[in-house]
Amino acid sequence: MEDRTEEMVDLHVVVRPGRRIERLSRLSDGSLGVEVRARPIEGKANEATTALIAHVGGVPKSSVVLVAGPSARHKVVRVPKRCADRIHEVLPVVDIR
Repeated sequence: MEDRTEEMVDLHVVVRPGRRIERLSRLSDGSLGVEVRARPIEGKANEATTALIAHVGGVPKSSVVLVAGPSARHKVVRVPKRCADRIHEVLPVVDIR
C-alpha cells in the first residue's frame, strides 16, 4: 500500500502587519519575511500570513499551519515541502531591517 502522507517542513517567518502591500521575501538570516495588510487584531494578520504563504506556495490554505508564535512577529509555520521549495525558488534574498 502506498504512503500518501506528504512531507512537512517548518518555515521561520517574520511578520510585518499593517503594510500597504502584501508580499513575501527571503531574509538574509534564512527566515521568510511576510508583509500583510491585516492588523494583528483577532488573528487577522495570522490568517493573512498563512493565506499569502499558501498562495505563493501553490497549496490550499488548509495546508499551511501556524505552529508557534501566534501573538509574536517571529512565527513558525508548517507547510508541505513542495510549498517551501516553490517559495524558495521564486523569492529573492533581501535584508529587511
